[in-house]
Amino acid sequence: MNIKRSMILLGVLILILLWAVISLYPNWLWFRNLNFVPVFWTMLIGKFGLATVIWFFMRDVDSQTTYYHNVVHQYNSLTSK
Repeated sequence: MNIKRSMILLGVLILILLWAVISLYPNWLWFRNLNFVPVFWTMLIGKFGLATVIWFFMRDVDSQTTYYHNVVHQYNSLTSK
């Protein structure tokens, strides 16, 4: 059952990656036709770079919140005895 779930997840990830490549290819062709390929790469890096920065920030906030919750919970359980 676990292998089946992993294969389904892998298939979904491959489809998402394939969809992303297919949706970017016409834009790249259009920018290449106008000789603005550096603008395309700047736009692409800007979008994914910003998303990556936001993801790391939210991951950091979530881990700090979880750590703080665990520390407070342990402190409360020690002081209530």
